[in-house]
Amino acid sequence: MHIADAILPLLQAASGVRQAGLIATQGTLDAGWYQQRLTDVGIEPLLPTAKEMTELFVPGCYAVKQGRLAQGGELLSELCARLNGRGAERLILACTEVAPALAAVQSRYQPLSLDTTLALAQAGVRLWLEHRPAVAASL
Repeated sequence: MHIADAILPLLQAASGVRQAGLIATQGTLDAGWYQQRLTDVGIEPLLPTAKEMTELFVPGCYAVKQGRLAQGGELLSELCARLNGRGAERLILACTEVAPALAAVQSRYQPLSLDTTLALAQAGVRLWLEHRPAVAASL
């Protein structure tokens, strides 16, 4: 199970999504996991610009790591606004600092956001429930 796969059912449930903003570390963006999967299901990934990464994402995440949730939330909410302004109908939060930061400032972009960590946890529980009898029998 890959975290990038876990988000796809949520995007597909929000029918009609043509573009999704991707908020992630540079390493995750460079790996292309989300972009490939989104493209495969006909959704165009919208990525932060280099300037947005430098001025909003990185300082927003560092603020969260330093316990300054409100400051991080404001910066990351601004990044959401920019991606939404470029056409993102949903925002994929592929970094653990983003969801709590947006919640801390009650960002208006929370309803558009899909938290990949939560999606992976939910997918793991579904998988476990589907295979529980087989697992119990093997113990």
